[in-house]
Amino acid sequence: MTIMGINLGGLKVFFSYPFFAVLTFALMFDADGKKSLCILASAIHELGHIVAMKVLYDGDIRISLSLFDFCIASDNDIKHTYTNDIIVSLMGPAVNFLLFAIFRLFGICDTFAYANLLLGVFNTLPLASFDGGRVLCCVLSKKFDLEKSLKICNIIAGIFLVPLFMIGIYVWKSTGYNYSILLICVYLILLMFFKKN
Repeated sequence: MTIMGINLGGLKVFFSYPFFAVLTFALMFDADGKKSLCILASAIHELGHIVAMKVLYDGDIRISLSLFDFCIASDNDIKHTYTNDIIVSLMGPAVNFLLFAIFRLFGICDTFAYANLLLGVFNTLPLASFDGGRVLCCVLSKKFDLEKSLKICNIIAGIFLVPLFMIGIYVWKSTGYNYSILLICVYLILLMFFKKN
């Protein structure tokens, strides 16, 4: 379900209705500007991947934005190697960690600095839809076939999600209102389910 597709000189971007609705809703209720800074950190994170893809791969790049997936793909599969895919996957978190270091070093905009840190840390988790999960799958695929690699990745993701879910419940129960980690876990579980199907 695509609402809009635009072509920006070799960069094809597609948006779905639900993604656009959630983005609009988040920005409408952003009184303090923190959501906007988090969205900016996410956009810069993805820009890190795009730059790495432009350097390592030839051809057009497709970006698909939907509620449960943010997919960046290259039209040229010839230059896709596990090493190149690992570099592309690590560039997003690397940009976030670099921005965190720069903003903390100069003591400006702590919210943006910590948004980058959290985004970088979360994306290095070995979960299937995150950069860390892609890196893990690439490393495992060098030793095992793809099916076995994906099975191992799913087991490791489950091992990480269960304690994270328990932490989310603990934080929610102890604070009485902070259920953000719990929501993130539910989102990740749904993401894993939709990725399998």
